[in-house]
Amino acid sequence: MVININQGFEEFSGFKRDEVIGKSIYELSIYENNSDRKKMLTRISEEGFCKNMEIVYRRKNGDKVTSLVSAEIIALNNSPHVVSIIRDITDRKNVENALKNSEEKYRFLTEYASDVIWVFNLAQNKFTYVSPSMYSLLGLTAEEFMNESLDKSILPESIIVIKNAISKSVGHFKANQNKPDIHIIEIQQKCKNGDIIWVEISAKYRYNSEGDIEIVGVSRNIEERKKTEKEIKNLSYHDQLTGLYNRRYYEEELKRLNTKRNYPLALIMADVNGLKLMNDAFGHKTGDTLLRKIADILKASCRADEIIARIGGDEFIILLPKTDASIVNKILTASRRLLKARNWTISSCRFQLDLQ
Repeated sequence: MVININQGFEEFSGFKRDEVIGKSIYELSIYENNSDRKKMLTRISEEGFCKNMEIVYRRKNGDKVTSLVSAEIIALNNSPHVVSIIRDITDRKNVENALKNSEEKYRFLTEYASDVIWVFNLAQNKFTYVSPSMYSLLGLTAEEFMNESLDKSILPESIIVIKNAISKSVGHFKANQNKPDIHIIEIQQKCKNGDIIWVEISAKYRYNSEGDIEIVGVSRNIEERKKTEKEIKNLSYHDQLTGLYNRRYYEEELKRLNTKRNYPLALIMADVNGLKLMNDAFGHKTGDTLLRKIADILKASCRADEIIARIGGDEFIILLPKTDASIVNKILTASRRLLKARNWTISSCRFQLDLQ
């Protein structure tokens, strides 16, 4: 059942919000091939996520739209949900098909595509074609970009990613020339005005008429998508009520930090006494207010980089790597002082200490 969509989905699918919310995927019938949906769900079930799966969707008016889909399982209200990001690549597919039929037709389409189309000659180590939409991507004309050193527009760490991808992909292309695959990587590039943006590169390899290996690529600005992914990840690791980390994040961090170099590893466990009684007597809104205040006190008592999580209804935990008992006692003292300053009894929050 669909529980939420954004405006982009309305524009993509042609459906209005009230036509989608509460409906099942089967009712909407948006998959051109139901086998694609089964394939995506299988991968999500096995790996917890899928990335850049090519799927053909059907708009409300019947039009077919080729898309790249990334999805991940997250927990909302202790129930598994799938968050999906769908990107329309119909123009890109049209360009790829045109390339097979006619170089002249391909060039015409690339001049007007919103994504940047380019051709890079590996033997000459230079671009032989860049579409005019480079100006919209980086603020550089095609000529400026082709004459500029790659070191100026691509961050050093991204250059390493590109070189590793080329090294791996060229060998695969030589061994499988009849089955050229699409290779997708994400890098960061610098715009002419100094801004740094995330760019997705989709590339295929081919031999040109002189026998040189060329990379035919498409570059797309994915800055907004990366921000959305970051927000989704942030939601999946944080408790919605208090803003603290949740149990999932705590358990992952505990595994990561449980090594000798982080010892002594301290855990401060806090249990809010009487929460159920407060909820029953005054309502859950009052109980929620108490939990938020407790969270504020724990944050005020700790250093900024320490991990504070709400791991249950009334249970909190503070994870402190490289922390001995003396520092832990200072945190406990600060917490009790803040509790007392709010005219709460010290017993309203019971602290337990476990040092490892």
